Amino acid sequence: MRPYSWDDWGITPAEYEMLRQAHEQGILSEGMIEDSRLSLKWGSAGVSDLIQRLDWRNAFSTDIAPVRECVTQGEFESICKDVVRQFPQVGSYRFEPMEFHFSFPSHSGRGTNGGAVYFDDNGRITGRGWQYENHYGTNLPRQIGERISTKICSALYA
Repeated sequence: MRPYSWDDWGITPAEYEMLRQAHEQGILSEGMIEDSRLSLKWGSAGVSDLIQRLDWRNAFSTDIAPVRECVTQGEFESICKDVVRQFPQVGSYRFEPMEFHFSFPSHSGRGTNGGAVYFDDNGRITGRGWQYENHYGTNLPRQIGERISTKICSALYA
C-alpha cells in the first residue's frame, strides 16, 4: 500500500490494519485500495464493507473487532458536522438526541427545503438502524444519512 497514514485516509488505525491484512491475504490489491481511498476518506464507504464486498471467496480473517458498540451524542454531532462540510449546499442544521435536522436550498433557489436523519438503534447510536425524512424529492438527506452511518460504523473501531 502507498505510504499514507490512517489519518490521511479518514479511517481509524484498526481499520487501516484491516486494509493491510486484506492486502497481505490477497483479497485487496494495491490498486483496489488506492481506488477506494477517497470513498473511505469522504465516508461514502467503510473498510469492513469494502472488504466484505470484494472478498468473493469469503476468506478474510482478522482478529480486529469493533472496540465498542455505540458512539456518544457528542461524537454523533461531531461526525454530522464533518459530513455536512462535504455538502456546501446545506445551510443550517440542528441536533436532537439521535436526530440530525438540516436545511438546504430548493431546486428553484427561492426557498429552502428540510431534511432529517433519524438513528433508531434502541437508544444507542450504532449507525446500523437509521432512516431519513424528505418531502421534496431530493436524495440529499439519503446521501448525508449514508455517510453519517458509515462514519459512525468506522468510529466504533476507535
